[in-house]
Amino acid sequence: MPRQAVIIEVAGIVEPSCEIVEVCKNLKRQGYTIALTEGEFFSKLPELIAIVDIVKVDFLAIPTDRQQWIAKEIGSRRIRLMAERVETRADFEQAAAWGYTYFEGSFFSKPKIISADSSTAKRAYLEMLQEINLPGFTYRRMEETIKSNAAFSKQLLKYVNGKTFDFRTPIDSVRHALILLGKKEVEKWLSILIIWEISRPISEEILILAIARARFGEIMALQMGLQSLSSEIFFMGLFYLIECMVNLPIENFIANLPVSSEEKSVVLGKDNNLGAILYLVISYEKGRWSQFSYYAAKCNINEMEVPSVYLQSLQWAEEIVVMINSNGDAG
Repeated sequence: MPRQAVIIEVAGIVEPSCEIVEVCKNLKRQGYTIALTEGEFFSKLPELIAIVDIVKVDFLAIPTDRQQWIAKEIGSRRIRLMAERVETRADFEQAAAWGYTYFEGSFFSKPKIISADSSTAKRAYLEMLQEINLPGFTYRRMEETIKSNAAFSKQLLKYVNGKTFDFRTPIDSVRHALILLGKKEVEKWLSILIIWEISRPISEEILILAIARARFGEIMALQMGLQSLSSEIFFMGLFYLIECMVNLPIENFIANLPVSSEEKSVVLGKDNNLGAILYLVISYEKGRWSQFSYYAAKCNINEMEVPSVYLQSLQWAEEIVVMINSNGDAG
């Protein structure tokens, strides 16, 4: 198994033993990442803590004081912490404050109606997001929109001059960047920047997850011969977590986007043919293997191809966020 794409998990149901420790040490020497589910290992085999990379904590099963204790005692050892079954915004924000860096739960994948946000700045960004995705949004109007925000102009030029495109000569104008990239590519980039702005101060891990899902869907759409739908599927993945980022009723937001009714249904949490790619990646992330196999078959995708595509998508998303962060605040 490829070390870069595989994480070895020691589940809580495994009986603690010296043999388990030796197996983990051997896998660690081979370069594998070791994840441990919080449980009896903490008290019975403390030496295992010295070699694990990730500790998973079930937020529905473990008391709050224990969650905090783990963050304090284990997080100080350079071990990454993952909060599982995060069901509410309060749980997520508390886990993030304690130092958890990975998150999983229905809060990130099942939209729920919450109160509207009256922030003028966020509403302005949302209006911009809706405007740039309108069919009649021209190159001239897009150029004006980008130039009206100095940070967006800077980010776009940094993006177009990055290693993704590798143009021979530096691109130093927004208009030149628009011509080279094309309207669809710039729409995607602008949408990511706007989502970044409206999502703050929420953890960037959510943004990375949204971008990775968007990229995954785009790549899979191309592999499935759905070139004409690849951009739409990208936006579908990007917008799916929008309600985790802002206090805005999802129906109100999605109703104003110029996407098909089928795409809107997917973002609202309904299953249909177009959403199969999105639900494929979500089931893969959550380890729901029967659902994963179902959606892989529905998409006519070889299950063995998914890990490498997901890893590629995640790396791309992380690079995008690092690029945005390197310029400081975008707005």
